[in-house]
Amino acid sequence: MLRQLAALQQGFSAQDIGKLRNHAHQLTGLAGLFELPALELASIDLSQAVKAANIKDSWHCLWRLQRLIEHHQYQDNTEDD
Repeated sequence: MLRQLAALQQGFSAQDIGKLRNHAHQLTGLAGLFELPALELASIDLSQAVKAANIKDSWHCLWRLQRLIEHHQYQDNTEDD
């Protein structure tokens, strides 16, 4: 999840719509797979804001995702220990 968040932040900084849409979609899938409804809803909201090209809402959704991921300390299970 932290990798997805970092990629989203990079995409937002670069205003890379494709990167934002791709990683928001991946995060939505991960959140659904792990049954994390708050995270899933926030990533769906981000996808919709990016699709609408709404920078302010995109930033707000990204901030919300960051708080959810960092405060809940979701682990990235794809990393080797």
